[in-house]
Amino acid sequence: MRVALLATVLCFVCACGGSPKDPGQAATPAASSTRGTARPDTASAPAASAPAESVHTAAAPAGADGSFYEVSLTKDGAVLATYKSGGGTARQQTGHLILELNSPDELYTVAIDVQATTPGTYPVAVEAKAGSAVVVAAGPSMMRGPMASAGELKIDQLTDTICSGTFKATQGTHYLFEGKFTKIPVSRQ
Repeated sequence: MRVALLATVLCFVCACGGSPKDPGQAATPAASSTRGTARPDTASAPAASAPAESVHTAAAPAGADGSFYEVSLTKDGAVLATYKSGGGTARQQTGHLILELNSPDELYTVAIDVQATTPGTYPVAVEAKAGSAVVVAAGPSMMRGPMASAGELKIDQLTDTICSGTFKATQGTHYLFEGKFTKIPVSRQ
């Protein structure tokens, strides 16, 4: 349900050329709604806004076709979620590519809409326009589903059947979304 809602919001924002109303306003973490344990590499790091024990981690094996993705979501320097999974969803529509990278338990998701259909490097923007990417994340520790305002999406490979690349995007000084995706199956709509 969360994924469908995020995809609908992303499509609406992109179609309308919208942007966040108050990008400086930070969401309040909901520690009671996060699950998982701290990653060993972050357990001793000082937490800026969320205790280390509230870091959400999830993993699933790579897909049978070798597809996988890794995502890290950070707020004010504290890791909110990290996840790895096989599969992923990529759809090519007229003039753009949409990626959905969900945590295996579907608590967190990153949706990317790039206004291009060829490999290359694309700047992240808050408005959908040719040659740019819109990146939105959602999860229990991110109440408003922050939209990235800067960053870069690099698509290394894009064919009729798969796509691969990396992304690093920020929303003000509060959120950092980064990850990589490899051999994500592409469908056409």
